[in-house]
Amino acid sequence: MKKPQSLEDKLSRFKAASFSIEYKNTSYRCNQAICDLADQVHISTAAFPHTESSAGPVPAAYQSHVGTFTVSEADLDAYIAQYGPVILRWKKTTKAELCKGRTAYNFGEAKGLGFERVLILPTEKYEKFLAGDLSVFDKDKSDEARNKLYVAITRARYSVAFAYAGEVGLPGITSWKPGT
Repeated sequence: MKKPQSLEDKLSRFKAASFSIEYKNTSYRCNQAICDLADQVHISTAAFPHTESSAGPVPAAYQSHVGTFTVSEADLDAYIAQYGPVILRWKKTTKAELCKGRTAYNFGEAKGLGFERVLILPTEKYEKFLAGDLSVFDKDKSDEARNKLYVAITRARYSVAFAYAGEVGLPGITSWKPGT
């Protein structure tokens, strides 16, 4: 029997085995801005209920920088110095010099972990997603790329930033510049 490759395949198998599907749509880790972005990852393939944040108040030490952001290549060092995010990437060789001496994980390694702030080094597909192409993963043979992006986004409690300087086509993402 072929291993399920997509969310639809998995849900079909569960339903065929007489499981009932119950959606858990509350996040106790991420703030609402991060939940809203994460909801966009699967929006073209499944009708999941909107995720609600129950993460509680943001501590004073983090209140000056909360939400979802993009950071240009030229500003990465300043961003990292100011906020100290954990860096998440597709594979170890991605921007290896930027990651050297800093806390960095591959997307798969970060599953199950939580961090205050995350900086994601996006793949070309993830950049298309940020530009607003919500169907960029739809023709993939499996949901691996989509699921790894979801995992990367939802590791953060207070802020998610992407090393990306292109046009953003998703709501709620702000371009970060030093001094802001």
